[in-house]
Amino acid sequence: MTMSNQQKQERFRKKEYLKKIAHRLFVDWQLRNGLNVTKNPEKVRRQLESMINLPANWTDEDYENVLRAIQLFSDELYSSNPKLLDNDMSKGRDIESCITAADIRNCNNAIYQAKKLIEHLSSAFNLFELTASDKAAVVAELARNIGFNLLQEKKVPCSDASVLCLFAANPYHAKPAWFIENFSELIKKQLKPAQITELIKKLGE
Repeated sequence: MTMSNQQKQERFRKKEYLKKIAHRLFVDWQLRNGLNVTKNPEKVRRQLESMINLPANWTDEDYENVLRAIQLFSDELYSSNPKLLDNDMSKGRDIESCITAADIRNCNNAIYQAKKLIEHLSSAFNLFELTASDKAAVVAELARNIGFNLLQEKKVPCSDASVLCLFAANPYHAKPAWFIENFSELIKKQLKPAQITELIKKLGE
């Protein structure tokens, strides 16, 4: 269907608005974080540019999806904890028992290697034409396998990462004694009070 000039102008204004809010988010994020930026600024800029790149015949639904994606991305920039990986690995390796310089170097080197592995895995995902749901299925399968491996350890490390993988593991496998308590703590961190109330209600049905 042929669009009128007014419709074309409206679509142009909407695309310019997306550019404006993406640019504003990027600049504001840099100004707020200053020297404490934990994400690569150039990577963040490219992610935002890709996010606002609407398809040729985009619809109002496409536009609303982009606005929602920008809000989610903003939440990640400002509220996500950049130390989650470090914390999980420190707990998994019982970093408090690392009393020598060599122990500490080994722990830090493992964290560095893990971050590089995440970069490689993220790049590998982009090599395949998979939807976000497809990728979630892949990660879930990995979590199930890793949960099984964790259960074979002499001492299962008590971390949020371990809790997630143990939760994904076969329900017939016995979990560590600390699992329920730490699983409940993770739920408290991840859900809002109203959501926890709804979860308890559903579990009681």
